[in-house]
Amino acid sequence: RPPRSTLFPYTTLFRSGSAPERNYIQIEKTEEELEAQDSASSATNAEGIGAQEYEIEEEDGLVFTGEVINGRPIIKGGRIKKLVERLTYTKYSDSRFLHAFLLTFRSFCTASEFLELLMQRYDAEPPEGSSEEDIETFNSGQRKTIRLKVNNVLKHWITTGIQDFLEDEALKQSLVDFVDGKMKLDMEGPANSLMKLLNKKLADPLGEEEKKKRQ
Repeated sequence: RPPRSTLFPYTTLFRSGSAPERNYIQIEKTEEELEAQDSASSATNAEGIGAQEYEIEEEDGLVFTGEVINGRPIIKGGRIKKLVERLTYTKYSDSRFLHAFLLTFRSFCTASEFLELLMQRYDAEPPEGSSEEDIETFNSGQRKTIRLKVNNVLKHWITTGIQDFLEDEALKQSLVDFVDGKMKLDMEGPANSLMKLLNKKLADPLGEEEKKKRQ
């Protein structure tokens, strides 16, 4: 069934100027997602665990619906840079958000912009003003987590959106240079696996299972 809203799943929430940092993206739910949300809410209420018992999450640059599904706060929208940060969030993973983002990001940014933001995220530094202890914690753990999650986002992007790289030689080369260069120096195993997947998908975009379905 089509989305309840006639707008694309991610649409402009508001624009109060041309500066990129002021651009917000809004997520619209499909009927299936709303039904799943209602079922999840019923289940948690039956167990006596309501969404109000979770800590309400707030973060500058993100807009939340106030709802929680499977312990994950639902993101309504946000600045593109913050949305990319959420794809590689260190506290927990959110496969629902990742799936929705990869399906719809082309409506509000180019593939090249998305890749550039992922590469910037890979090189994330401790927040400005961090204490020496916080910097040490970031360098010893969070940085590796962020980089592994960037790898994971790229893996899902290549798997579900290889057409982006087939249609844009410059985009493909930027990805290859990044994975076979910087990422390989830091994480040789994951980088090699990603390159293997990329080459496989470029050579056979549909894959055997999809070919069988279309026969």
